[in-house]
Amino acid sequence: PPPRPGTDLGGGTNLDNSFTGNGMASFLRSEGGGRTAAAERLQKEIRRLQFPERCNGRPLMLHSLGDRRSGWGMGSMLHEMTVAMGLALSLGRTLVLPENDEWWYAAPECVPRGFGCYFSPLSSCKVSDSSDIVRSSDYMTAPQQYQTEAMKYIQEGYRQHGLLWWRSQLVAFFWRPLPHVQAQVTRRKHALGWPHHTRPVLAVHVRHGDKGGGGRSGRLVVEMEEYYAQIKAVAVGYGVEHVYVAGDDAETVAATAQVVQSFGLQAMVDAEEARTGTDNSAMMLLTHHVNITQYALDAVFNVEMMAQASHLICTLGSHFSRLAHEIRLARGGYLSPPVSLDVMWFVNP
Repeated sequence: PPPRPGTDLGGGTNLDNSFTGNGMASFLRSEGGGRTAAAERLQKEIRRLQFPERCNGRPLMLHSLGDRRSGWGMGSMLHEMTVAMGLALSLGRTLVLPENDEWWYAAPECVPRGFGCYFSPLSSCKVSDSSDIVRSSDYMTAPQQYQTEAMKYIQEGYRQHGLLWWRSQLVAFFWRPLPHVQAQVTRRKHALGWPHHTRPVLAVHVRHGDKGGGGRSGRLVVEMEEYYAQIKAVAVGYGVEHVYVAGDDAETVAATAQVVQSFGLQAMVDAEEARTGTDNSAMMLLTHHVNITQYALDAVFNVEMMAQASHLICTLGSHFSRLAHEIRLARGGYLSPPVSLDVMWFVNP
């Protein structure tokens, strides 16, 4: 597993440890310890930096999410932008994206282009507003070094809340789906049969599609029996009856849903999910032989449902799962420690 800094990262646990009662209230819900007030203060600081009164001559930091040559997934791309946001804050620069943003999760004909196809604007400033521009790539630290020096990227006055809290707040700023995207999320959520908010939901994210055979990263694929055992344990331990099943491989999702139903639980699977193991491989091979708009909307929907659930089972070795966990933490946190079947939360980048 990736190395983890010896700091207050928290937020992931094996279920066997979650019922011991030995201080598990510290699994980093975002309330308490002054975190709510700190979050409000930090969001105001970010907004002042990103939406200044004047953009003309403003010090800028230019960041690129990556075009179709990059081959990265949405989670890893957005985590790169999280690091860039932290760097921009530390330098007092406004973070901007290219005006000809070619983020390949957005179709070329989408208006606005790139990131703006799905999310609210990152800033009111643009590259042409200033000649004082630096590139985030010139400041980004190698992952191994970032692992050991990550805490220094947290602004003074916020370090006591930990790196996970800090990263969650940065993600929360730019994870603001546009109204038309949020409307699709709401419609698809209702179609799932999502219960009233007073009834708990367990989200399960199975990462197999592009991790089969070790995937590009050589990461171990968790056996499905481990997922099934944890699903049953969480359902019994927390009185859960509804289970949202997501993943990057439609065939595995369907099989997991069948097992969930065999436990006497209500399985919720998105009928509009277009991704399959074949589609996922096509994406990773940069062929674009998928409907990229549908693919992106599926990804946003999956992250949102994972972040709106009460409990989570996943592999935090996945950028995708870490992204959902971070968004949920910024919104208040899960009702139980997220169950990670590979590693606890870590930073990379």
